[in-house]
Amino acid sequence: MTTNTKCAVPDFAAIAEVALEHFDTIVEDILGLEGEYRGKEFVTYDPTRSDAELGSFLINVESGDFCDFADPCACRGGGLSASATHTRNCRQGDEVVMTPHGRDEAVA
Repeated sequence: MTTNTKCAVPDFAAIAEVALEHFDTIVEDILGLEGEYRGKEFVTYDPTRSDAELGSFLINVESGDFCDFADPCACRGGGLSASATHTRNCRQGDEVVMTPHGRDEAVA
C-alpha cells in the first residue's frame, strides 16, 4: 500500500518540541510580547487587552502552556501554539501564517 504524501499527518509533537527550543524568538520577536522571566514562567502584559502591569498573562517556558488571569472565564492553553493563537485572537487550526508583531496573513 502506498502512502499519499499530500495527506500525511504532521508530527505535532515534534513541531511543538522545536517551537519550545525557539521559545525566546517566538514569544519576543514573532509575537512581540514584552515581559520578564520568573523561574519557569515568562510573565507578560495581557496581549488581549490594555494592561498596565506584568502578571496577568503567563507562559510556561518548558511546556508553552499559558494562563490568562485577567479573564474570569480564564483561557488556559496547552502548548506554545495555543499561546500564540490566543495572543493573536484566532483559533488553533485556522490557517494563519504568523508574521512578526501581529501581522497575520491568511493562507489561501
